[in-house]
Amino acid sequence: MWLRGLECTINGNAAEVHDLDLRDPNQLQKFVDHSCFRYADESEGLNPWDGETDPHYVLGLNTVGTRTHIQAIDEGAKHSWIKAPRWRGHAIVIGPLTRYIIGYAKGIPEFKEPVKKVLTDLQLPLPALFATLVRIPPGPGGVLGGV
Repeated sequence: MWLRGLECTINGNAAEVHDLDLRDPNQLQKFVDHSCFRYADESEGLNPWDGETDPHYVLGLNTVGTRTHIQAIDEGAKHSWIKAPRWRGHAIVIGPLTRYIIGYAKGIPEFKEPVKKVLTDLQLPLPALFATLVRIPPGPGGVLGGV
């Protein structure tokens, strides 16, 4: 089941779900700061409708190894083939697992029951679910988005 529209939670607050409007360029942008893509102006994010896909693979100055045998990446340079989505300036995590958190937050039975079972079986509080699924510590800075 898909949730209607796009929605997100901020900072693990499952009690508050925000609507997303993909057509509003001020709400959702993708950034390429650490991505192996480039934009004409990389200081600005682009709305997915206006996005550019211009591959630009260059090893960072602190990379250890060669282009074909990297031993350690330069995490301060471009090192990923994924663009970084932001909602109103907040980092956002999207995907199938986030749908479960949004569905849980909205009380949709198809989502709430399995999430509650996992939390009960593992004896975990709700914030642990956010940290586990998005691999960031619970607390300020994280936005979770679901379709």
